[in-house]
Amino acid sequence: MKVINGACVVSDSTIITQDINESCKFRASLFPNPCNAQFTISLYSRNEQSINIQLYELLGKQVASYNNIPVNQSSNLTVNTENLASAMYILQLNTSEKRYIFKVVKLVE
Repeated sequence: MKVINGACVVSDSTIITQDINESCKFRASLFPNPCNAQFTISLYSRNEQSINIQLYELLGKQVASYNNIPVNQSSNLTVNTENLASAMYILQLNTSEKRYIFKVVKLVE
C-alpha cells in the first residue's frame, strides 16, 4: 500500500505465506546405509512431538525398540547394530500422524 500526501510518501507491505508443502512438517533420514556398527536417524519436526521407532528382521521379529523419543526441530538418534547379524532390516518410525518405513542394511566388516 502506498499513501501520497503532498511531498511525503509512505509505503507499507504485508507478506502472506502459506505452507503448500505438507512434507516439511516432519522429515526423517537414515545414514550410513549400509551400516556397520551403528547408524543415525536424523529427525526434523516443525512441532514438538514424540515418536516411536522399531527395528525388525525381515521375518518380522522385533530386534530393537525406542519409545517416546522427543523431537523438537532437529534431533539425531544413534542406533547401535554391533550385536545384529549381517542382513537387511526394516525400520518403522511412527509419528502421531504418519508411519515411515526404511530398509536398513547391516554389513559385518
